[in-house]
Amino acid sequence: MAANLLHMCYLRQQNPPSDAATEGYPPRSECLELGVLSQENWVERMKAAADAGLAAAQVAMAIAENPNPPLSPDEPDPWLDMQRDYIDKAASQCHPGAYVIRANYRFDPDNPQLQNQAAYTDFYTAELIYRQRFEGAPSLEKLLEQERQKLYQHQILEAENQALINYHKACTQ
Repeated sequence: MAANLLHMCYLRQQNPPSDAATEGYPPRSECLELGVLSQENWVERMKAAADAGLAAAQVAMAIAENPNPPLSPDEPDPWLDMQRDYIDKAASQCHPGAYVIRANYRFDPDNPQLQNQAAYTDFYTAELIYRQRFEGAPSLEKLLEQERQKLYQHQILEAENQALINYHKACTQ
């Protein structure tokens, strides 16, 4: 909850909602208590929450923009390694967002029709978590159907079996 509050207050400061569009945002008074959140301040606080093991913070950090990108594209970027680590940690805590992010990272934007059984597995794992843990959560069924069309039946079965294993490993401890 703390990581989510921090993230939503940061978004509220970056793009202040109109009075009619405040649904989903924390009350302004709660955000005022956090003070002004610059990107560096947000990263510092969210990283501390992620390092403390909060899955929501780990997911937020997994998609956060690097405030200090490398000067050269050839230079190694430890930020990317940190993000992958956070995705894995959040996935091991049964956070569906981690599986969705990991699935998206598996895609090749140059070849969107490429068969991608691993991405389907992660999307299906997220769908299982949403169904089992969050009543009324959005369904990934439309996305899953698009991905199913790219796979052979045996790949779908293997992916769905692996998703069940992922779910039980991360979510039923």
